[in-house]
Amino acid sequence: MSGKPEPTASPLTLSTLTSVAHAFEFVTTTLVHPVYFPYPYATTLHAARVSIAFQANVRASKSRQSWGTHAAGFLIMAWGGGVISHILLGLHPAQLYSVHPYINYLAVHFVLTAFCSVFPSALNPRLFDTLLFPLDAILRVNAITAAVNLLSLPSVDSRLRGSPLTHAILGAIGSAGGGTSAATLGAWTHAWSLSTPVFLRGRTEPGLFGWTAGTVDTLDLWAGSLIACLYAVLTAQPAFVGTPVYSLFAATHLDEKPVLSPLGAKALCTLVLGSLFGFRVWWAHWRAVLSGAQASGSSGSGKKGRKVKSQ
Repeated sequence: MSGKPEPTASPLTLSTLTSVAHAFEFVTTTLVHPVYFPYPYATTLHAARVSIAFQANVRASKSRQSWGTHAAGFLIMAWGGGVISHILLGLHPAQLYSVHPYINYLAVHFVLTAFCSVFPSALNPRLFDTLLFPLDAILRVNAITAAVNLLSLPSVDSRLRGSPLTHAILGAIGSAGGGTSAATLGAWTHAWSLSTPVFLRGRTEPGLFGWTAGTVDTLDLWAGSLIACLYAVLTAQPAFVGTPVYSLFAATHLDEKPVLSPLGAKALCTLVLGSLFGFRVWWAHWRAVLSGAQASGSSGSGKKGRKVKSQ
């Protein structure tokens, strides 16, 4: 015996993990409709969230795209991470042999595009990002863990399966591959061209603000690697068993049992990523608004105070 106490969790923590696990399972396994739209909520909601982001970028670019350019750009943003992950591992993505991903994603995108064309004010990224960041965390963890789970397929090289670096790379690609590919190509403009990937452009602001802004800008990338490695540790993937990181979670350093079930690990990863997404929402959408409101309040109080003094 190592003398190390068994890890315990409070009832509140277990209740939270259970609730998130149930939500995760529902989103990833339940079909929208078994007959008329037999696709999981996970892929359907992912198509909707990518559609909203893509349309917002198209509107911001003020480009007039053809339908072909528009649809192809959307699919690159939606599928880039999954397709790249499969190609790197020598696997065939479903988009190569099945029409169902096209039906699932394009149907959702065209419906939302038509809706936002009729009601332009409905396209409000700040509102959607603020209200739906917990859902975004579920969908992103689902994409990251799907990329990592590809390593368990027998056709994948065992050297990749046993490498922590491979897990980190796949996590980053699964999380940010689509958005990075679309941004690098300028897929929301009418004339695509290669540019520097967004995570390599850096920030010009000096000091702590510039560092924080750069960290938030690249959150999708590094958080994808973080979540991939955390999931691999919690589920006792061979690449991490016996490592110092694994020993932080396992009962003993030599224990090769999963710390959590795959669903439980996804739930914990969702909580971690959701916290990061919540911070990004505050930083990107509300920090300046709240700071401006506080400055206005302070200014108004100062003016009122000076007015009272002059009387």
